[in-house]
Amino acid sequence: MSAELMANLASSGMTQREAAASIDMPYYQFRNLRSMYPQIRWSLPDKQRGGLNGRHKLDAQKAAEIRTDSRPTAQIAAMYGVSQATIINIKAGRVWRQTAT
Repeated sequence: MSAELMANLASSGMTQREAAASIDMPYYQFRNLRSMYPQIRWSLPDKQRGGLNGRHKLDAQKAAEIRTDSRPTAQIAAMYGVSQATIINIKAGRVWRQTAT
């Protein structure tokens, strides 16, 4: 499998399991091939991002509130039940970008 094909699959929006099935390859083999191309980032499908992920603790409204909150990150994190790193990443615009104003 070429790096170009792997990059195309990675950017297709499919999960890795779906991509393996689309090229008629067992998933365990596909995972092994993925390790040959660590520079190719596999993005999550839209259905697994942010508020669409069933296990999320935050939503767009809470992320917007976090952006404007001036309290220390430890207090904000404790209030929402997430890590300080999550709060820092929201304020920096690395996650929950769709709520940026």
